[in-house]
Amino acid sequence: MIKRKSLAMRCSPTTMATVALASGGKTALAALLFNTPYQVNPPANGIDTESVSGAESFGAWTATFDNSGTGRSRTVDTSAAPGSLILGLSQSTTFFVVPNSLEFAATVPGDAPAGLVSFDYNYAETDPDGSSSFAYTRNGTLQTITSAPGSSTLSFSVNPGDTFGFVLSSSYYFASSSVTITNFNAPAVPEPSALALLATGFGGVIGLRLRRRATG
Repeated sequence: MIKRKSLAMRCSPTTMATVALASGGKTALAALLFNTPYQVNPPANGIDTESVSGAESFGAWTATFDNSGTGRSRTVDTSAAPGSLILGLSQSTTFFVVPNSLEFAATVPGDAPAGLVSFDYNYAETDPDGSSSFAYTRNGTLQTITSAPGSSTLSFSVNPGDTFGFVLSSSYYFASSSVTITNFNAPAVPEPSALALLATGFGGVIGLRLRRRATG
């Protein structure tokens, strides 16, 4: 008769460690949008609107707004925190067809593991010209997600030190757009409880191997 090996004996130390780490706190491998290290500090009254080009800090995130003098404004809305973040671009107050954008970006901590950024989004726009879009940026490279209103889930890989973010853009003066971000997760430094479980997982595997050797 062939004896079935136990789960611990069939799994490699790496697998056991991964299981132990994943069983840690819910922020062991990911962080919520309004928790360290990706905390968005809410603006006054939860809503911040600007019509001047430039960058503004919101905790771990930076909102970079390119207005180019076209009278369009950007909004960072955290009034529904910690449930969601809403980013918006208004209609232009002038009749210039000039690309405008809002980038809301953060950086993966240097001591975090490589992993996935994932989130749900609900994109809305009023754009008869079809020039508006929602995208993500990673280390300066822009990747369009959608140019049509709708909801979905997105994920992409990042490494420690990478800068990533959400981008709204439009050029048509009558266009306005917004995106609501929910269920955000990204690589974070493991919590102490998860590190303890990781050590326990390694220790258990090593102990099993030593006992197997001792019993022949």
